[in-house]
Amino acid sequence: MKKHYMFCLLLALPIFVSGIQHNQQDNLRLSSQSTESRHQQYCRSFRSESRDRSWRLQKIVYYDQSLLSSWSEKVTEYSYNAFQPAKIDEIWIRYHNIDLDVWTNDSCYQFNYNTDLQQIIERQTYSCYNGNHIIARNTADYDTQNRLTDLNGYTTAIDPNLQLANSRVHYIYGANTLNSVVTWMNYGAGTNNFYKSVMTTDTGGRITEQYLFASEDSISWSNSGRYFYTYHPNDTTTGELMIAYLKDSFGENLYEYEYNEYLLKGMVTELLEQDYYNDQWNDAARYIKTYDNNNRLIICIRQTHNSGFWENDWKDIAGYDNNGNLFAIETSLWNADISDWGGAIDRSTYTWEQTTATDDNSVTPVSLSMVVYPNPFRSKLNVSFQSKSNAPIEICIYNVKGQVIKTFVMNKSTTLNWDGNDNTGNQVSNGIYYIKAKQNGQVVSNKLIKMN
Repeated sequence: MKKHYMFCLLLALPIFVSGIQHNQQDNLRLSSQSTESRHQQYCRSFRSESRDRSWRLQKIVYYDQSLLSSWSEKVTEYSYNAFQPAKIDEIWIRYHNIDLDVWTNDSCYQFNYNTDLQQIIERQTYSCYNGNHIIARNTADYDTQNRLTDLNGYTTAIDPNLQLANSRVHYIYGANTLNSVVTWMNYGAGTNNFYKSVMTTDTGGRITEQYLFASEDSISWSNSGRYFYTYHPNDTTTGELMIAYLKDSFGENLYEYEYNEYLLKGMVTELLEQDYYNDQWNDAARYIKTYDNNNRLIICIRQTHNSGFWENDWKDIAGYDNNGNLFAIETSLWNADISDWGGAIDRSTYTWEQTTATDDNSVTPVSLSMVVYPNPFRSKLNVSFQSKSNAPIEICIYNVKGQVIKTFVMNKSTTLNWDGNDNTGNQVSNGIYYIKAKQNGQVVSNKLIKMN
C-alpha cells in the first residue's frame, strides 16, 4: 500500500492534496477508494490505447457487494465541451445514502483550457457540502514541445478567501522519454516533504525500472522503493506516447490516485514492487496482468510477498462490450481457507456515449475578440467585444448539453450584461455554460462558470 501511494503521489500529488480534507468527511469513501481507483485506471488504460475518439465515457457506477448488491454506492459522471465534444469539462461525484435511499452531490471537478482548447491549464475542485464552494485548485504548465512540466496545487479548504500553495510536481524529460519526477508537498503546520522518482528506460523510451526516494529537505535523500516493469511482446508503447499520456491524464481521471497497477501506459505483464529496509531491497508485491487477443487488459492479480512466498491478495476481471469499450470490472479477494478466490466484493459498470466530434487542432485567426468578466460569476456577467467590423454581433449562451438557453444581438461598442436568466426568464442553475459570438462568419467562444 505504501509504495502504491508513493508512486502515484509523484504523478498526481496536487490532486491528492486537494482532496485530503474533503475525503476525510466520509470514512465509507476511503474504505472503498482503492477499488474505485483500480477501476478508474482500467478505464484510463483502455482509453489510452484507443485512437478512436468516437466514444466517450459518460458514467461509472460503483457497487459495494458488502452492502445491497442491487444498489450503487457511488456514481461518477462526465460532461464535455459543447464546441469540442472530445474535451472534458466537468466530473461530478455523487454518493448514495442507503439509509435514506437518496443521492447526494459530493464534489465537482471543473476544467479550464487555453485559448485553442488544446491544453488544460486549470482544474478547480468544488465541495457540495454547505453549498458549492472551491476547496482546491490545480494549475498546469507546459513547455514549447507541449509537454507537461509542472502541476501546482493550492488549497482553499481552510479559508475560501485564502489560496495556499500545498504541492508541486515537476517533470524532467530526456530525449523522447520521462527521466524523473520531483514532488514537493506541504502537509500543513510548516511540514514539508519531498519525493523523487528516477526512471530507467529501454531504447524505445519505455520505463523498465523506477526508483523512489524521499527527503525532508530536498538535499538528503533516502531509498523508499523501486519497481520493475515487464512488457507484453505485442506492446508498442514509446516514450513519446508516455509523455503525451501524462499530459492527457491531468484532464482524465487522475484524481483517483491511490493505486498504480494500471497507471502507466503500455501492456505491462508484470510489475514487481520492492521496499527498502534493513539496508537492503525486499520483495513487497507484484501485479500479474493478462490480455486478450485484442490486446485488452482482462485480468490483474495482486500478490504480496510474505516469509519468502508469494500469496494472492485480490483479482480484478474486466469485461468489454461489442464496441470494444470497457463494460464492467469485478474485484474478488483470495480466500486462504479454501485456497481459492471468493465471490466478488466490488463491481463497477461503465456507460459510454457516441460522438462524431474530433479534436480540431487548427485555430483560425479572427478579428473579433470577446472578454467576459467576472468569471466565475454570481449574479451578473459582463461581456465586451472588439472588432474591425461594424456588423451586428450574434451571441448565444449554451448549457453543457449544447442547448441554446439565451440569445442576444449586440454591436461592438455595447457591453453585454447578462443577469443569468434564460430566454424564458428563469434563473439558470450553477454550473458550466458557453458563450459564442458570431460576426460576419467569424466565431469566438468562451466557457462560463456560474456559482453561488
